[in-house]
Order: sequence, then structure tokens, then C-alpha cells
Amino acid sequence: FAKRWPADLPENATQELIECGRAVFAAFIDRPAIACLWWPRFESIASWIIEREKERRAGGTIILAECKGQWEMQIDGKPFMLTTSIDRIEQSRSGDIVIADYKTGFVPEKKDFERGLANQLPLEALIILNGTITPPLAKPAGAVAATEYWKLAGSAEHCEVNPFSNHAKEGIDSWLANTREAFEAQVRRFDNASTAYTAQSIPSLLLAHNDYEHLTRRKEWEEV
Repeated sequence: FAKRWPADLPENATQELIECGRAVFAAFIDRPAIACLWWPRFESIASWIIEREKERRAGGTIILAECKGQWEMQIDGKPFMLTTSIDRIEQSRSGDIVIADYKTGFVPEKKDFERGLANQLPLEALIILNGTITPPLAKPAGAVAATEYWKLAGSAEHCEVNPFSNHAKEGIDSWLANTREAFEAQVRRFDNASTAYTAQSIPSLLLAHNDYEHLTRRKEWEEV
């Protein structure tokens, strides 16, 4: 929908969004979970999404969707490539940027921010400011005005926009600078051959399913 109408909205915007959704869902609609859960959920929040679109597009804002980004940097004279896929970029007439990520489930909270466990949005901001974006921005990136999570719940009443960058009390620029410093420190750490790649580095955040845990033979050692 955003790719078809990046600036002005059509008169029947909600219906057009539903038709875009219908085209995408067509390949999966024969699955009961999709037909009975996800499609009705999409229909129920389409009008909420369009109301947010009307607010955001006022004043000439351009919307870019599903952007691929990459940033090749030099750390201690060695190349490192950071890549991403960004759900939504809003660019104002002045060039300023708002980055948004859609969430149908868990939305990071302030405690995640404070513990350094929610770095997706600031890293995406750094890629936009320092790397390349495909499709390209309408104009050179200005300041990062905000980063947000859009919670897309099962009904419009439970959907909301969470301004995640509001947690950065020191300001967005300092937040991004601190994120870059911490990121480069992690690259240096894992560039050291003596650094082990653990399956779960924070025991208090054990995952219910971990794609890498079996490589450590964790369960076998627990049995022993």
C-alpha cells in the first residue's frame, strides 16, 4: 500500500489497503490459521492504520516501506557490514526521518531499553545516516526525529504507536552515539579469537526455542 501511494492517499484508502492485503494474503489464505485468525485481524485494524496514515502524511511526508539497508564501516582498519530490513521510514519535507517497526506481538519496553536489549531501531537509524537504503530516500537524510514501534493488535482499540526514542532522555543524537560505541565494542569483542559464541549469553533471558542451543549439546550436559 505504501509503495503504491507513498505520498497522497487515495479517496477510498481503507478499501485500497484491504485490497492490497487481499492480494498478499491470497498465497496463504488456504491455511486455517491465516483465514480464521490473521485475515480478520488485518481487516479489523485497516481503518486504524489509515487514520495514522492521514496524520503522518500531512505536510508532504513521504512513506517508504520494506527498505533494505546496509552500512559498511571500518573498525580498527577492518571492514564490517551491518544490514537490515526496515518496515517503515517517514521523511518530511525538511529531510528529517521517523523510523517505525510493526509489531504483532511483543513490543520492547523501557526496561529493555535501559538494559541495552532493544537495539534494532537505533542501529537502523545509524544505517540510514551512514549507509545506503534501497529504495533510496527522496532526499538526503536529515536528523532522526523519532523511532517508534507500531503495535498491531487484534482490534483497532488495542493498536497503538509507541515512541521508543522517548526513553532516550539524553536525546536521540547521544543515544545513537552510545549505540554506535557499544556496537563497535561488540564487533571488536567477537573479532577476538578467544571470544566464545555462546548459545545464550544472558541466563535470565532463556528462550523457549533457540536455533543454536543444540550446537552446544546443552541438554546432553544437563543430563550428565
